[in-house]
Amino acid sequence: MARANNNGKRKSMSYTRYGYIFIAPFVIAYCIFSLYPLLTTFWYSTANMQSATANFWGFSNYEAYYDRYLDLTKLYSDSFDKDVGIKKADYVKIRNFFAAQDKADAYDPLNEDGVNAIITNGATGPITQKAIDELKQALDNKDLSYLSSDSFKQLKDWKSQYSDISLVVSQKVASIYTQISAIATPATDEEESVEETEAVTAESIYTSDQYDEFVANLSSGEFTEDQVALMNYLAAKTGKATLAEYFTSVKNGEAAVEDPLFYYVLSNLSKPNAVNAEGKTVDGVSVPFIKNVEEYLTANGWSDMITALSSYSKLTGYADGSIDLHDDEETLYTDLETLHNAGIINIVKLEVKNGTVTESQDAKSDSNCLFILRKFIDEKYVSNENELATAIQITKLAAYYEDQGRAILVGMKIPVDKYITYSGSFDINKYFDFKREIGLYDALNYDKYKELDKARKESNVAKAQKTIEEAEAALPDAQAAYAAIGGEDTKSKEYNTLKKLELSIVSAKDTIKNPVGILGKVDARYVYIFSGLENYASIFASKTRFNTVIGAFYNTALMWVIGFIPQILLALLLSAWFTDTKLHLKGLGLMKALMYLPNVITAVTIAIFFRRLFGYSTGGTLSAAQQVIVAFGGEPYNFFGSAWATRFIVCFINFWMWYGNTMIVLIAGITSISESLYESAQIDGANSFQTYTRITLPLLRPIILYTLVTSMIGGLQMFDIPMNINLNPALVNFNGTMIKSIRTILIYINEQAFGRQDVKLVGVAAATSVLLFIVTTILSILIFYIMRDKDAAKAKKALKKGGTRG
Repeated sequence: MARANNNGKRKSMSYTRYGYIFIAPFVIAYCIFSLYPLLTTFWYSTANMQSATANFWGFSNYEAYYDRYLDLTKLYSDSFDKDVGIKKADYVKIRNFFAAQDKADAYDPLNEDGVNAIITNGATGPITQKAIDELKQALDNKDLSYLSSDSFKQLKDWKSQYSDISLVVSQKVASIYTQISAIATPATDEEESVEETEAVTAESIYTSDQYDEFVANLSSGEFTEDQVALMNYLAAKTGKATLAEYFTSVKNGEAAVEDPLFYYVLSNLSKPNAVNAEGKTVDGVSVPFIKNVEEYLTANGWSDMITALSSYSKLTGYADGSIDLHDDEETLYTDLETLHNAGIINIVKLEVKNGTVTESQDAKSDSNCLFILRKFIDEKYVSNENELATAIQITKLAAYYEDQGRAILVGMKIPVDKYITYSGSFDINKYFDFKREIGLYDALNYDKYKELDKARKESNVAKAQKTIEEAEAALPDAQAAYAAIGGEDTKSKEYNTLKKLELSIVSAKDTIKNPVGILGKVDARYVYIFSGLENYASIFASKTRFNTVIGAFYNTALMWVIGFIPQILLALLLSAWFTDTKLHLKGLGLMKALMYLPNVITAVTIAIFFRRLFGYSTGGTLSAAQQVIVAFGGEPYNFFGSAWATRFIVCFINFWMWYGNTMIVLIAGITSISESLYESAQIDGANSFQTYTRITLPLLRPIILYTLVTSMIGGLQMFDIPMNINLNPALVNFNGTMIKSIRTILIYINEQAFGRQDVKLVGVAAATSVLLFIVTTILSILIFYIMRDKDAAKAKKALKKGGTRG
């Protein structure tokens, strides 16, 4: 019979031909959210990139890079001309040039919109046509040398007569942000010091002799009438009759150093924002221990309080005008008031008249910013946008025009303005023209930098060799002196002397092995430059960094293993129990939900809970764990002061959070196994144990493999629990430093890229991330190999040797 003609039938879509249309969105999403971050991490790992907020305009020319970011005056302070081979007076011109360039980068003095606002406003104001024409020329040619000093003075005069409360607030907010951001992210050394100084504690503050002398001075010291009025005003704030009584109550435990009022009073005493009837600032009262209080509070609350402010992330926007001050204005007011009440900033001006202190109504001085902001909000103040833009741009223009570096060069008749890059990528050709102008184009080039770097390395090696010789000569006497006192007292002077000699030898040998020249001192915080494999080399070459990275890997792996073993064992036990039909268990759904519940709670919440649960205190309210210990007759124990106790707490948290999830995955795997296999085993007389080991576990191999690999990857990326336990070290460890026993590799990476050190080593962080990726890949492959089905592998191998199956 002939086959029917199907030409008339409707054709279906060919998924072979059009399937890519459906797959394309997923491929694009993968490239954006997975592949791109991976590739950029590889790129950053080969870049000398030292800031998480880097501007991606870089130098392909090493000479210009080192000219800008390597200050030779700091490295050759004694005999610059002889050591460098050029006159210091000439080299300083380069430093002055880049000081002016930095101001141009920061303030954008030739911003097109801002300059046009000045031109538009000047057409109807006191600015002369000559000044307007010069500004137009400067804008068109991107060269501020067209603006004469007389025209600039006109702009400054207009600005000095201009008054706008929103401008006062925004400029004050800019200075406030600079002040509090330094507290929120204090500068620290990138490498850890060998000797750590003893951290300040609350107890060390109020038990010090300085504190007692301060309180005694408040009681019997001689003060001016204005100072007495101010002290009475502050005493009323504390609810005490006198300040001496208040500070005594702190010493007696009735009030706390951490109370915002404590530092508020100290700061207003030390640097009062108050004027008397004559308009003169009221003299401060000496507070000799205030630096210790600031150090303690910075490590114990200030940083967290500042970063928790709702408006903290918006402050730069309020300052530069990109965010309207009326946007969320009440929150801004509340946050500034909080900072003021804590004494961190002082933005309420006080007036002292006839022995009485009142809050000022001055709406012009930025020292009374809180009052001005309240007025701004209540009056729904709206600025003249063009006049405000003019004032802001003149302020930016003045910041560049009055820069000290620029002024010095102009005073030397060097036309620096025409060589500055005012917008866009740094113009290296214009900069090299400047170097020709000052006669350093040939004298200070990249070859010269390499020559200086080599000489410094040789000098450092020679010094290190001399150090070793001197230390080794003194070592026998130090060893004998320590042995003479028994060789056990690690707090003795002899022990410290011996250790210093040993450490100096180790440090000197490290210097000889990895000498540092001048090029390693470059400070490029906001740029990147391709550096090949230097970031990887620095991890392995620097003994301190290598030990830190290895230690972080060790902590990570150790805590994962300790947490995963009980996790998988308990999950296997519970999954076997819950899927055993012989037991007829009731409420299985509820029990599964309760065991899975910890996985639903956020890691931050759990970390804070356990931090409070095991917290250590020398007085006041004890944590739950401490109360249990005391109830059984023991002494309070600092769990977070012990490396292993801290690790076990983290391991238990991870175990407790994830065993329920692992159990659910295993239950799903067990329920997918055919019931007929179990029935056949029962008929053959197999018991429960034999059924579980011979049927369940072998068939669960893929599920166990998935659990093991995903758990290993998650374990190596352990971050949230140990990081949040370390979030406020003073609560758990009383020394304000990182609890190093739980510093994982991701915490180290976070420290390098976004930590509190002044120079953030994003390149090193990226290189460490790549190493983590490599380690994770190797371990995953190893796990897949160990967990492979060996029988299937043998059969496949035999099949290849013997040809096709018969």
